Amino acid sequence: MIVNPMYIENRSGKVINSCRVVYGYGGKLTLGRGNIKGANLKNADLSEHDLMQMNFSGTNLEKADLSSASLFGANLKGANLKGADLSDAWLEGANLEGANLEGANLKGANLEGANLSGVKINKKTKF
Repeated sequence: MIVNPMYIENRSGKVINSCRVVYGYGGKLTLGRGNIKGANLKNADLSEHDLMQMNFSGTNLEKADLSSASLFGANLKGANLKGADLSDAWLEGANLEGANLEGANLKGANLEGANLSGVKINKKTKF
């Protein structure tokens, strides 16, 4: 098992948060219980990544590709997921309280046991 720190930097190069890369395979990462709270991941491609129990609270994930991602138990409280692709994502037990899901694609997503209280949806949100 390879364990290396991964840092997310803002445009000025300042490290804003960190998480641990547990292992990577086939170009996909498995991140173990990381904290990237409040990061700007607009338009990020996180499709098929293992992001279980990650802290994405308050993170900007607008138009991000999270299709087929494993977000089991992830904290997405207050996250901006406007227009994000969450199709076939595993969101079982995830906290989406107050998240913006306007225009998001959740077709085929597993939302069993997820906290959806106060989420923002609109007629463009797909279930």
